[in-house]
Amino acid sequence: MSLSRKLQYWVDARLIAQDQRENIIAYEKIRNANRWKHGFGYIGILSILLGIALIIASNWQAIPADLKLGGHFTVNAVLAWLVWQWRDNPDRLPHREGVLFVLWGLTLTLIALIGQIFQLSGETYEAVRLWFWITTPMIVWFAQGRYLTALWAILFTVYVPYDIFFSIIEGIENEAVRVHAGLAIAVLLPPLLWFMGTQKVLRDHRPALGQSLRTLGIIVALGTATFAGAVYYADNTGWMLSPIIPIAIGAFPCIILLLARKSREFDTGQRSMIDLILMATLFACVPFFAFVPFSFMAMIHFIAFWLAACVLFQRGGFDRAVGICIALVTLRLFIGFLELFGSMMMSGFGFILIGLVLIGLVYAARHVKKWMQERGAA
Repeated sequence: MSLSRKLQYWVDARLIAQDQRENIIAYEKIRNANRWKHGFGYIGILSILLGIALIIASNWQAIPADLKLGGHFTVNAVLAWLVWQWRDNPDRLPHREGVLFVLWGLTLTLIALIGQIFQLSGETYEAVRLWFWITTPMIVWFAQGRYLTALWAILFTVYVPYDIFFSIIEGIENEAVRVHAGLAIAVLLPPLLWFMGTQKVLRDHRPALGQSLRTLGIIVALGTATFAGAVYYADNTGWMLSPIIPIAIGAFPCIILLLARKSREFDTGQRSMIDLILMATLFACVPFFAFVPFSFMAMIHFIAFWLAACVLFQRGGFDRAVGICIALVTLRLFIGFLELFGSMMMSGFGFILIGLVLIGLVYAARHVKKWMQERGAA
């Protein structure tokens, strides 16, 4: 829906006046007036840089090693100088973010160039590890825009568990121990990301980075709890340990979350997200100590989790997330009943049952919402 149409609905609902609608539209036109110019300008700069890179690449073998290294160090030094010069200039924030992003990427190419010229032995992941850790202080200290901080946060969320798993856990011979070690990483990562994002130093000085970490904590928690249900499709139980192990794995982050929830002041939305991570931790561990080799259990696990998430998102005021939860539950119901009912006639009964279940969920959601409102008013 366009902004003009949405504002007109607000006018019709007497939420805003007509002159307010016109002022908002006028402001948005002024704010976006030069967007196309900036877009073409950025594309032009990208095209020039790509052309330079292709020219250099075509003559790469003819360029002396000293010139390669010297040129690369010079470019990196100039970029670092620009980042430092613009560090406290809010008018140069977009420029600093762009230069910082280029410097971040060129640091990796510089490491690769040093390895190529001096014929250093090593694996690719070792170069990536070195690049990530030596550039992390630079990103955390200087990056303030949401795009660059979100990119670093995503890389941190993916790379660090990957490095731990393939450097340490993959070497464990016992399959069951490997599986449960991976489970421990999966359930510990979301609260770690969330509490990193709530630290005062990030809230005060790097709010975009804090928001990115908190958002990723929620996304990882949702993904972990969702995909844990795939365990019910397993044909064998060779990966299982004593049920006490997954209970102990899930209990540790749950206790930390409960203590933090009581010891610090959080608003309704933050408390809902802490409860969501807590609930996701429980759902992620359930298949490992209550294993039933039946695909129907995977559907029950999925639906129960996302219905509970829907309630927490509703309580926290995240309306868009509520809509996503409803869509996922609906889709999983269709997939689940198609798995259970094979023939055309049985599929017909399955779709009727789906409709009845969905209608029942609507009425149940109304009663839950009414009960929560009455409880809040009391």
